[in-house]
Amino acid sequence: MTSQHLLTSETYLTDAYSGYGILLSHQDRNDEAKELFEQAIANAEKNDNAPKLTYALRVMGDFWKNRGNRLEAIPHYERALELAQKFSYKQDENKLYYRLSQCYQDYDQKEFERCLLNMYKSQKALRGEENEILED
Repeated sequence: MTSQHLLTSETYLTDAYSGYGILLSHQDRNDEAKELFEQAIANAEKNDNAPKLTYALRVMGDFWKNRGNRLEAIPHYERALELAQKFSYKQDENKLYYRLSQCYQDYDQKEFERCLLNMYKSQKALRGEENEILED
């Protein structure tokens, strides 16, 4: 097996862990799902794969948020957001600000408003300011 093939296999492994974890979380097999999300994060870190790590962290945040533990979700979203900003993953940045605003909504008004403002700014950057009048 070539090193290129191995790298590709390792990349897909992160997706497999995340996808299987999502499936298990939908089946309320939460302990197993959490372990798979942790493996996805660890695998992406080991392979220094920022896009996959951003996704795995976001999924782990979703796992906690969807179980009503928003405070546990925040650090995962914040870490994913740092990566999204560092590597200019604009779509991810926008999604993460939205999720963070959901976490802070009933918890911290100042952070909630900060996330909304940043979500607005990231959406504006995604769309670009030109030709907005022509949108449907």
